Order: sequence, then structure tokens, then C-alpha cells
Amino acid sequence: MENKPLPTSEKGSSSFEEKKTNFFVKIGLKLKPEFLLHREAGLWEKDTKKEEGTENEDNAENWRSVSEHCLMEVARVSVFAEQLGLSESVTKDLIEAAALHDFFKKEEMKKAGPNGLSWYDMEVASKRAAEFLRKKGIREKVITLVNSVSLDSLKDMEKICGKIHLSGSDIARLVLHYVDDYTQGSDWVEPAVVSGGKKMNSLDIRVAKAEGNPKYKQLDEDGKKFFGGEMPHEAQRRIGHLVEKRLFDILNAKSAQNIDPEDLPQFIDQQIIAKIESENI
Repeated sequence: MENKPLPTSEKGSSSFEEKKTNFFVKIGLKLKPEFLLHREAGLWEKDTKKEEGTENEDNAENWRSVSEHCLMEVARVSVFAEQLGLSESVTKDLIEAAALHDFFKKEEMKKAGPNGLSWYDMEVASKRAAEFLRKKGIREKVITLVNSVSLDSLKDMEKICGKIHLSGSDIARLVLHYVDDYTQGSDWVEPAVVSGGKKMNSLDIRVAKAEGNPKYKQLDEDGKKFFGGEMPHEAQRRIGHLVEKRLFDILNAKSAQNIDPEDLPQFIDQQIIAKIESENI
């Protein structure tokens, strides 16, 4: 399939926007129990304190956007699961994990100091989130998938990429990690571009944005010891593209695509947009 630009004119039309709203509302309703955990974790509450320059600045809208971000990731992992031929049970776990992967974001960021989160803070928040999910009866397979998105999962992703044969659960972990690597908010991706002789995509853009964010300064400093002096966000970019290439190779083996690995984010969004456009309103 040729990797054509996303249909921006259709995307901006009132008809498309109405279909898009219906599409994501349906996703949210199917995952109502998971998204109610977002509310329970405080994502839908209005903040009483304005924290200028932070993600929860001014009011609850910024935290509600985390739920919108999770909805977009659900749509993307669903398409990946279809394209990669994942089993129904693995796909179900993957979709549930995508809905839940950032539900604890507000609680996590409460620990951030002047230089942002420390590596220890991130690990503690991850453990607390996992325990919260266990108490709510969430399956361990789903919790393992949820834990595939943070910086401390990078070594696991690198190990999975080094395997000769991957299980469905291995692939699902790579998918969620990769989708979270390149998803910014709930925005559609932009086409990959060539810069300095190298093709750059949404993964590169998102990591570069994180590298320049002062709230990750402490996290990067703390994390260097885990990556042999490499900054965690440098490792995220490097390993993210390893994951990208492994997923591309699996996809290409199933149905050859006339695209480069760096075009995967756009390819996935094209499939979502096609689904939205086929909706009746």
C-alpha cells in the first residue's frame, strides 16, 4: 500500500468530525469500566490549585486530555492488532491496557519536584498504579502490558526485540510501547520527513520534545546509570526505532507494504481514518 498523505480536507470537514466523535465515543463506551478508573484516579476532577507551566495548569481539562490520549492509543493498538494478526484474547488485553496506561498520570506527577520526577518517584508510582489495578481486579497480563510504556520498560523492550521468535504477548508489549512512544496527546501524526539525510517521524518529534522538557531533567540524570551513561530519552529513541523495525518486519511478512518503517505511525492513522470515514451518521 502506498503511504499517501493523510486526507486533511476530509479530516477537517464537519461530516468527518462528527463521524470521528461518534467513533471515539463508541470506543469509550465499550471500555467504560476502564475509563471510570480514570475518574477514580482523579483525572476528571477540577484542580483547586493552579500550577503554572505544568500539565495540570488551570483546570481539569488538561487532565481530561489524558483520557483522550488513551482513547487515541486504543484506536491505534486496535489497528496494529488487526494488521499483525494478534489473537482475540491478546487483542482484548492490549486494548484494555491502552485504555489504562496513563490512568495514574495525575498521581504520578504529584511527586514531581523542581526538576520533575526522579527515577525513584517514577518506579514508586508504577508500583502504586499496579497495586491499584490489582485491587480493582485487573488481570496480571493487562498490568504487565500497562507497565510496557514507561522508561523503566526500555530494557525489556530491547530484550524482546532480540528474540528470534515472539509470542503474541511479546508483540502486544512492543505495540503498546511503540504507540505510546509516538502518540502526542490525541493528535493525528504528521508524515515522516527527511532531515540531515535521516528520516524522522512522530517518535523522534515526541522524544525531542521530552528531552527539552525541564520536568524530565531529574529523570534523565537519574536514569543514566541504567543505560551505561546514555540518557534515558536517548535510549528511548534508539530502542523505539528497534521496536518500530521489529513491528514493521512482522507486518511486512504478513502483507508487504510499500512504506518505510518510519512511516508506520502514518500508516496506522490512515487505517483509523478509513474506519471513521466508513461510519454512517
